[in-house]
Amino acid sequence: MNKKIKFGLIGYGGFGKFVCNAVSESKLVDIIAIADTNIPSGEVPDGVIFFNDWKKMLSSSAVEAVFVATPPSSHFEITRYAIESNKHVIVEKPLTITPDEAVIIRKLAEEFNRIVIVDFMLRFNPLLNKLYQLCLKNLTGPLERYYVENYAQDESLPAEHWFWDEKISGGIITEHAVHFIDLVHWFDDQPVLSINGNFDYRNNTQKDRVFATIHYQNGLIASHYHSFCRPQIFERTKMRFVFSNAQFDFDGWIPESGHFTLLGTHKTEYELATFPNLEITKKEAVTNKPIRGKPFDFTHLFEGRFSSSLTKQELYSNAVRDLFEDFSKKIYDDSHPLKVSLDDAIKAVHLAHEAKNNASISNFSPN
Repeated sequence: MNKKIKFGLIGYGGFGKFVCNAVSESKLVDIIAIADTNIPSGEVPDGVIFFNDWKKMLSSSAVEAVFVATPPSSHFEITRYAIESNKHVIVEKPLTITPDEAVIIRKLAEEFNRIVIVDFMLRFNPLLNKLYQLCLKNLTGPLERYYVENYAQDESLPAEHWFWDEKISGGIITEHAVHFIDLVHWFDDQPVLSINGNFDYRNNTQKDRVFATIHYQNGLIASHYHSFCRPQIFERTKMRFVFSNAQFDFDGWIPESGHFTLLGTHKTEYELATFPNLEITKKEAVTNKPIRGKPFDFTHLFEGRFSSSLTKQELYSNAVRDLFEDFSKKIYDDSHPLKVSLDDAIKAVHLAHEAKNNASISNFSPN
């Protein structure tokens, strides 16, 4: 690779600025242009071309790929136009707010031979990747249960914010929970048997708590609870992966630490050593018995904890940069296997849509 991929950034709000900083030191990515409707001239980074119309930016032959960081309802139009302008595209989640729009994007990407993915950067989190490697080596057994409990603050989301308008955001399940729906599919991409949901209104404009349960063909049951209604001091996210012979719990929506209980062998202990700041708190010899009626090789029970030496901000920034670089490698070399695909994004949109359609209302029904 003898040059960087030249990116244009559409949308330069808080997250757009974050992305610029995240990829600023990349050897594969160069943001050369920014499009937004209203940016003070002093906020445009040096050497970056500014456009007040994203369509004008997409007409520039210098821009090879774009990152779309605008509210979700605009993703379809911008992504479609970008593909038709022969640009490769990374879209901030979700890909679109309806499945029909997502399918059209896939058809266009195929027609114009463009690479399109969504910013599912959790797949690039180092702690989750350590667990993923254990799964690939069949050291955990199959995934049987996943749940996320996401308690988010709303102090920076006033009632008039576009986040609360489902015509713009798609709602919490579509705008936010798709991250975690996709995470499940990364670990175990099985056909879906059923989807059910619930939601709760604070008032007639703010649906601030949502819940979805997804049952998969292999028996996996995943639950997603997301609330945006608590003071910032209570903001917490917990994730649990339950395998046939292991349980891993992670702290933080961008996982920073966790703990585990695992049945395994000395080989398992060797693989666990790759987790950062690992502390094994229990190693106990146990008798090998079938698990759910099936044989599995284990000699010991292991319990312990692990944690990243990086801050949440550093983990987030590194994951975004790694996603951009993975995407850029695909542009250079079509044989490069992407960690996030367009099909992944489409499936997440579809399941979020079904969860909303199958949801029952609790507490308050707006007029």
